Amino acid sequence: MDSLKLKRFASLAPMDDYFTEMTDGFTSTIEALGGNIPAQEWYYPGDQNFKKQFQIIKRIGLKLTFADSIHQTQADISENDLDSLYAEYQQNKRDELKETKTQLDSADISIDTFDGFFLPLFKDDISYLASQFAYSNFHTQLLGNADWYDPQVLKRNKNYIRGLIFVSDGYLNEESWDYRQFRNNYRNKYKKTPDRFALIGFDGFNFLSGALQHNTLLTKENITGKITNIKPYQGVYRRIIMANGRENKSIRLLKFMYGQILPIR
Repeated sequence: MDSLKLKRFASLAPMDDYFTEMTDGFTSTIEALGGNIPAQEWYYPGDQNFKKQFQIIKRIGLKLTFADSIHQTQADISENDLDSLYAEYQQNKRDELKETKTQLDSADISIDTFDGFFLPLFKDDISYLASQFAYSNFHTQLLGNADWYDPQVLKRNKNYIRGLIFVSDGYLNEESWDYRQFRNNYRNKYKKTPDRFALIGFDGFNFLSGALQHNTLLTKENITGKITNIKPYQGVYRRIIMANGRENKSIRLLKFMYGQILPIR
């Protein structure tokens, strides 16, 4: 994440224990790298309208933009004085719009205050959030969780989320020879195309088979040591790196650009 050189973030996530833990971990990491998240909103699972949350984040972004401009000339200004100046600025803008009889939709105002926008979600929410995120006119790097990895849904929403970067436990190159061979064999046997879980199972077994190829008797006591010392494995979908640990240390960062999912790490 530090390679992205992002400092100021906004986030919107489902109000759910799993996503709360994910967002807390993301926040801790960003703060450890010297960044901060001044705008953080939540939504209930099943919601389809996120206008309120995006408006709140935009208001925070607008005030931060104003504060940035003031700090360039008055670095030591107090928060109270800054609030007063911002209230005066807002009133002047309202009077100007009223005087010119201008109708301004909040979507017409672009926000470039945030270096990144973390948007973890449930897969079913992609179509709703993608379009509303684009309509809200945030000019920032969109970041997401593994549930964004749905090629067909991403392609349907490609005009809204160009440049999205998301984390995943794997990456499938459908043009690779290994995948084509596995897919064809799977189709011949099961009369259907393998899904993500079939790929994970296939890669997992092939990885574990590395510990089963030796003549040494495997026991409950020694199998963990054998597994954790297996050399890094690149499967059809997953890359597995145990590195003398008890969990896979390999994750993928993927970018969605021009209708394609591309690995960047």
